[in-house]
Amino acid sequence: MLEAYKLIRDLSSKDEYVRLSAARTLGNEKVIEAVEPLTALLSDHNVAVRTIAAEALGKIGDERAANSLISCLTDDYSRMRKAAAEALGKFGDYRALTPMIHLAQTDTDPEVRAIARKTVDKINNVVQEIIDKLSDELSSPRESDRKQAVKFLGRIGNIQSVTILLRALNDRSWDIQSLASEEIDKLLIVGIEPFLKGLKDNSWQVRASSADYLGRLQNLAAVEDLLVSLEDEKIEVVRASAKALGEIKDRRALHPFNKILQKCDNKTKEIIINSISKIGGTEGFELMLSILRRNKDFSRDISEEKLAEMGTDALLSLMFALEENKDDVKFQDTVIRILNKTGDKGIKYFHDQLSNYDKRIRKISIQALGYMRAWEVISDIEAFTKDEDEEIKETALSAVKMINKKKKRSLKPNYIFSGSIIDRVSTFFTSTIKIFNNVRKTSREDETFICGKCGKMISRKASTDLLGKLEVMRFGMCPQCNRIICNNCAMTVLIGDGETSISCPKCSVELREV
Repeated sequence: MLEAYKLIRDLSSKDEYVRLSAARTLGNEKVIEAVEPLTALLSDHNVAVRTIAAEALGKIGDERAANSLISCLTDDYSRMRKAAAEALGKFGDYRALTPMIHLAQTDTDPEVRAIARKTVDKINNVVQEIIDKLSDELSSPRESDRKQAVKFLGRIGNIQSVTILLRALNDRSWDIQSLASEEIDKLLIVGIEPFLKGLKDNSWQVRASSADYLGRLQNLAAVEDLLVSLEDEKIEVVRASAKALGEIKDRRALHPFNKILQKCDNKTKEIIINSISKIGGTEGFELMLSILRRNKDFSRDISEEKLAEMGTDALLSLMFALEENKDDVKFQDTVIRILNKTGDKGIKYFHDQLSNYDKRIRKISIQALGYMRAWEVISDIEAFTKDEDEEIKETALSAVKMINKKKKRSLKPNYIFSGSIIDRVSTFFTSTIKIFNNVRKTSREDETFICGKCGKMISRKASTDLLGKLEVMRFGMCPQCNRIICNNCAMTVLIGDGETSISCPKCSVELREV
């Protein structure tokens, strides 16, 4: 025993070789009294001393050293990380499981990863009985018992505990559900396996949550299972799966998305179209254009918004598509609206393309700038009116003509918003319009009004049948986007000395009466 105490004193020697020799001997003899001084050596400046101290603690097997050894899993030296992982494997301490899983997946040294995987297996075998008991605890009638079980499962943090925590998301207590969600968020490092299993759970809430987590993990290995979940009987699972596939950005989802769009509700359509825009690429863009051309419902509206959000990335392709569908007036109007939503960025983009070596790109860029009424660059477009190429010349002349219309209007005195006029017109009709602010489309397109302020559609037929008074009110039509807009919601302005004008709030074009 005296020899052991002498060795323990040697652990604080200034000579690193003395410290190293003492640590090795104390470990081989499994001296329990040496646990604390050996633990202190885990922060020694000499990596060899730290490594031998970790190995010694593993041989002694006292769990008091577990937390310090867990901290050593992030040591700069792979020898030290390997020694700490081996030592923790002998403890079988559940607290080491989550950091050990992380080490097994991310360490740069293959030997360290191999040791970490073996340690994970050892700890899983030790904690299996604990996990079974915690699983039973989630059925307890006492909320406090279930809460403790969720917390403990989070500390264990292996694949099986995540699988059980997914079940807790369906607990009758909101607090338990929230706590389980927080614990799962910390354990995403375990990978996709528990969530793939969750996609087949009897509870639709678990299936939907599993799909959501798979989207956050963005692992391509989950795509096939998520595609199967697109056919789930619960629409919530379909939506979660569609959103997840958008996060993963795999084009294999595009064909199933196209099929679902033909028969799903508006909320699901919005999620799917948003996912298509995230997937992007040539196929994704073509599908978005197809939706614009063939649909006359909510799908078209959302596709238009998403294409506008793509900004300059979509502009050339949109103009090429417009050129191929020049006889489709409605598609043309849609593309022009998207172009105008890009604002100054879109104008700059097409302006830069005017010097492109490709004649076709120069032509559609001139055309686009005309559609956008880009008077800022009219001098550059006018230069093309003398181009040797007749096709370019005609396109430029047409663009200049469109731009000059807006430029002519802009020469009027500055617009001053007239609150009194707006108030006077809106006092009577505001409440009437609000009644119909959820109407997006009627059976016939020519029986639809669109409120320029709220962007919703107002049915002429419904307005007439229910109130009869809305027909008395004057309406205008925007010559650019062809929307019928009530004077109340359009831009009522005062020009010069008392003269008033009504213009489209979206296109800034003066309305014509209807």
